[in-house]
Amino acid sequence: MLTLLWGDDGRTYRNFSKELLETIRRMVKEADIITPNLTELILLAGEDMDKVTKLPEKELTEEIYRLSMLVGGDKGKIVVVTGIPLSDTKAVANYVFDNGEGTIITSESNGIHYSGTGDLFAAAFLGEYLRGGSATSAANLASQFILASIKDTPKDVSPNAGTEYEKNLKMLMR
Repeated sequence: MLTLLWGDDGRTYRNFSKELLETIRRMVKEADIITPNLTELILLAGEDMDKVTKLPEKELTEEIYRLSMLVGGDKGKIVVVTGIPLSDTKAVANYVFDNGEGTIITSESNGIHYSGTGDLFAAAFLGEYLRGGSATSAANLASQFILASIKDTPKDVSPNAGTEYEKNLKMLMR
């Protein structure tokens, strides 16, 4: 599994470079599962950030399917696109592309972006997947885990400190 860490909300982080992008593209070829957020998916696919991020939700879903195919879905890779903002509702979505099928998993959002939630999602996803869950059930469990952790995070904690996920680890056990 390859999880990325070089952009979000349509912007790249300071560590991003064209050389890093090319290295990651080579790594993607070797991975069975990739978990980019929407920004990272668009960068991997070499598409126009503004054009894609401004699409209405229905068209955005179709575009995510196409981009998932471009980055390896057409070669049997599982692509899980995380943290997709849904402008029509107060929700966030994760998109699971597996075996040629795309599934949207939505969850409520408080509109705050917490550091580390993509990494927590990827870890929870992989654990459930390796236990024999489908990609969709693994993404659903990971989404529920992230939502519970966000709800348990006190309002006075900086989003840069991440979420209070520890008491929700029991959700990942079976």
